[in-house]
Amino acid sequence: METLGSGSFGHISRAISRFDHKEYALRRWPRDKRKKDAEKAEINRTVNEIKVLRHLNHRHIVTFAGSYTDLKFISCVVAPVAEMDLGQYLDRVQATDYRTLQSFFGCLAIAVQYLHDKKIRHGDIRAGAILVHGGTVQLSSFGSAYDFTNAVDSTTTVPQAYSLRTCAPELVYLVHQMGDTKSDIWSLGVVFLDMVVALKGKRLDDTNAYFQQHGSKDIHIHANIAALSDYLEELGKNGEAIGNPPLAWIPDMLSEDSDLRLDAPNLVKRIAGAGMTYHNPFFGGCCLP
Repeated sequence: METLGSGSFGHISRAISRFDHKEYALRRWPRDKRKKDAEKAEINRTVNEIKVLRHLNHRHIVTFAGSYTDLKFISCVVAPVAEMDLGQYLDRVQATDYRTLQSFFGCLAIAVQYLHDKKIRHGDIRAGAILVHGGTVQLSSFGSAYDFTNAVDSTTTVPQAYSLRTCAPELVYLVHQMGDTKSDIWSLGVVFLDMVVALKGKRLDDTNAYFQQHGSKDIHIHANIAALSDYLEELGKNGEAIGNPPLAWIPDMLSEDSDLRLDAPNLVKRIAGAGMTYHNPFFGGCCLP
């Protein structure tokens, strides 16, 4: 029906199925054997994403509808056709949206808990990999995901592609270091921080400006952990009080020592506890404990 985007990730279109007449997001990658190594790596990520998604079924994870190949393309069909990603949502969020945004905390935590219970590590949680549709959120972009169902544990070598902004420090500084499910918690913690900033009436540019002026003066949290606690304290003094409870969870998600980070089940418990204290729970109606 229309083009939604194109780039290294392939070509994304809004399409209608001839089988059920519903709308889907159709992602296609040209099967050109002359492709550069980076493009071949992206196709490999796509194949991995298809393998992972076909085993997942959760209200906060995109729905895998099918995949196919022909002489020209490798294609993946998913639902829904989202309105925007979380990064775009945070850029335009208004005070009237705060209650909806507040519910995203619990829903995302439950989605990550589901993944880890299914022995899947996402590997690249970021605002751009979280879709917003119909007032709720869904995890997408599983190209870096790792299925450790038949492995001893969830540790693997560093993924080939990740977002530097949300990547855990153990994966940034030690290229030989193993990553496990706790790296997902770090990435989710960075996303939670961005959501709090929006609840406080600020934007990502405000966060970057603060980190550029404090600590090591690096905008990436993994490289400027010294500025984090002061920034969280400053956020707590400003804006709406409904953004304050996550400020207590974020330090335990962004611990440099991965062994000290919250795991997904305990994170969900912390969020549920905050929901009992405040009149506005941090879950959508779909995920109320």
